[in-house]
Amino acid sequence: AREVAAAYRCNAVHSECIRNYACKIFDRMKGAHGLDRRKRLLLELASILHESGYYVAARQHHISSFDLIKDTGIYGMTDEEMLIAACVARYNEFDVPDFDSPLLRDLSVKNRLVVSKLVAIFRLANALDKSHRQKLGEIKARVQGNRLLISAKSDANLYLEKWAFEQCAPFFQEVFGYHPELSIKSPLV
Repeated sequence: AREVAAAYRCNAVHSECIRNYACKIFDRMKGAHGLDRRKRLLLELASILHESGYYVAARQHHISSFDLIKDTGIYGMTDEEMLIAACVARYNEFDVPDFDSPLLRDLSVKNRLVVSKLVAIFRLANALDKSHRQKLGEIKARVQGNRLLISAKSDANLYLEKWAFEQCAPFFQEVFGYHPELSIKSPLV
């Protein structure tokens, strides 16, 4: 996947940051989502390739990313798995997965739900590096009651990341029933 991402000139540092954040959230939410390691791999794949569509066109890159990922053959991955990863990349910022969408019609109802869960996780992770500048560094994620608490230390301007996180929070809560909260502490204090 990283070789494919390099061929499409994806921002490797940003993609790795998103992959790391997404995996931390996935791991902490395991009890809520019930997904296996193979689904985690699909989340990682979508994280690495989600910006591949910029190679085709900056405008509506998420649609181009969907097409490129869906049609890319990666050894050991089934067509259905590539479609799931493509859907996660497609819905990474825009729209919400609609069970009746033509994009999802080839997936079982179970896998449509998988897409929704992975998209909800991916969007939070992507929001945390919205500026593509890795301002947060390492994050910590934990579940407390009906909340997903994400904390980090940073002295950078995080208005964009906080705004993006708040935009993604309602879909995450709709999918999982957990309210995501972001807490940033300055290391200078």
